[in-house]
Amino acid sequence: MVVVGFGIYTYFKVDAYLNQALRDSLLHRAQSIATMFQTDVTAQGENAVIDHAKARFTPEENDRFCRISEKREGILYVSGEPNDKSFDSRRVPLLNRWGSPTSTVALKAGGTSKLLVVTTLVTVGDRTYLIELGYSEADNDRVLRGLLVTLFIGLPVVIGVAAAGGYILLQRAFRPVREMIEKANEISGSVIHSRLPVRHTGDDLEQLSITLNKMIHRLEKSFENSRRFTSDASHELRTPLTIIRGELEQLLLNNDSTSERVKQGISSLLEETDRLIGIVQGLLALSRLDAGEAQRENTRFDLGELAEATTEQMSLLAEEKGVGLLCKRNPRVEVRGDRSRLKQVVVNLLDNAIKYTPRNGKIELDVRAAKGHAYLEVSDTGIGVPPEDLRRIFDRFYRVDQVRSRAIQGTGLGLSIVWSICSAHGGTVYAENLDSGGCRFTAELPLAD
Repeated sequence: MVVVGFGIYTYFKVDAYLNQALRDSLLHRAQSIATMFQTDVTAQGENAVIDHAKARFTPEENDRFCRISEKREGILYVSGEPNDKSFDSRRVPLLNRWGSPTSTVALKAGGTSKLLVVTTLVTVGDRTYLIELGYSEADNDRVLRGLLVTLFIGLPVVIGVAAAGGYILLQRAFRPVREMIEKANEISGSVIHSRLPVRHTGDDLEQLSITLNKMIHRLEKSFENSRRFTSDASHELRTPLTIIRGELEQLLLNNDSTSERVKQGISSLLEETDRLIGIVQGLLALSRLDAGEAQRENTRFDLGELAEATTEQMSLLAEEKGVGLLCKRNPRVEVRGDRSRLKQVVVNLLDNAIKYTPRNGKIELDVRAAKGHAYLEVSDTGIGVPPEDLRRIFDRFYRVDQVRSRAIQGTGLGLSIVWSICSAHGGTVYAENLDSGGCRFTAELPLAD
């Protein structure tokens, strides 16, 4: 819009300049003729002055219009037809300009363009002369048409060059920002040692990069302290919990004189001890995953075979619960990664489905490949997940309110472990409720090359 406005402004500015230049030129010539009348009419006579003006200014050869009139006698001289035929002298109307010393008027006189006429009054003795000089605006029109053509051709070129130049400059200006964004997307809790690139340009962008890198450094230290505490605490708690569990089992098995109430208390303590041991083991597993141990191996194997073998191992647990367990798989769904970690994904998903599927329910595990990815789906006919909780069930220690009961034991870490392992293998995991009831968990992993 700015360029278009500039073009319009230029056009009208040039038009005004050309018209003003033409008026000034005609007025200068008319005043020259008026000066000749004032100085020579008395000595030489008006006819001689007119002949001298005609010879000096040659209006026909210069494509100008000239007419000299006397107030009482009328027209004394009128020029002939110009060489360029831009106007007809005979069709120029008489202008009643006896009252004003000078004036300018544009009128049509048989040509394609208007004729610009300048009039000047001069008084010599008792005689008043009206001098009219004119020139066609055809030359001005040609210049303006050329300017329009230039603007119509040049403006798109200028706009295109400006847009291309602006785009290139913006790309160069935002290249450091894009590099920072790409590097920031690579930084996560498990890959937090990376830093944003710093360009030493001395501007605010350099200061922003340095400030963000300092913040990432502080976050890295915080993550390291948190992981170290989790790992150390889990490792240190595992041994005393194992000892407590062994001592409670010995009390329960070897002391026949123990009352039934005490035995129930010991059994309850054993259950809570087992639950604490599960939490400690989960925390220890997560701390190792956060430390980058999600892929201790990088082998190629068939995910379907792994899922089928794991399903057979979990079938006893499903039978005890009274739940049907079925595995379907397509041949040769091969992935690359840590076989033991991905087996843990299958185990945790199946264990989660068995826990929350009621008796006589059904669980299906399906392994397939599509669009360069392997999909491991575990569907159940259980109680499902409220829609508002679907995004949070992979958070650590998060458990849906309706399943927080003593009847269903869990630590809230199993799905977090699944998410961490899938992420470390370049994949993801998500959950969705089924229209028929129940829920489906899908682990998506890249296929092996």
